[in-house]
Amino acid sequence: MKYLLTIFIEHKDQESFVKSVGREIQDIAKTSAIKYFFGPQAAIFTFETKTSFVDVKEFFDNILSDLSITHILVPIKTDKMSYWFEKEHEKHLFGTDVCTTNEEFSMEEQNDMIDAMYGGLNSFMDKDISIKNIFDMIDNQPQEVPTLDDLLDKINNSGFDSLTKDEKDLLKQYSK
Repeated sequence: MKYLLTIFIEHKDQESFVKSVGREIQDIAKTSAIKYFFGPQAAIFTFETKTSFVDVKEFFDNILSDLSITHILVPIKTDKMSYWFEKEHEKHLFGTDVCTTNEEFSMEEQNDMIDAMYGGLNSFMDKDISIKNIFDMIDNQPQEVPTLDDLLDKINNSGFDSLTKDEKDLLKQYSK
């Protein structure tokens, strides 16, 4: 089975870190032909092994999860995946030639779309900012406070127990 492993980490020596993970993967890989691509905050590996998924998962749980390193491990089935990489990276990682350059929209139009999709977060992507900081910014956005009518509708439709703790506290405030 061929696997895709994505690791999200920013290491002071990213290249050495990626190579050390590659050496670890060699312990379970079918061949030493482990392919990888990395940037300042993430690394992508592809490798093949006869080891069962359960054992491969346990292997990475022991190496990465125990160190609290965020990662995703999935079997590669390119006919059942959606992905896009620049041609050279696609050929290197997957051995496929299905990704095409978008010629329908200008680069400016594509950037506008990315801005719309990520609520303006694209402007942060060129800066030295961690993914955690981006999610913190999203989490710290003002939340819409439900009205008394919203809470009463929710109780009417789903029952009192469907309210969250914050909603119950808000209901108490409204009752004062």
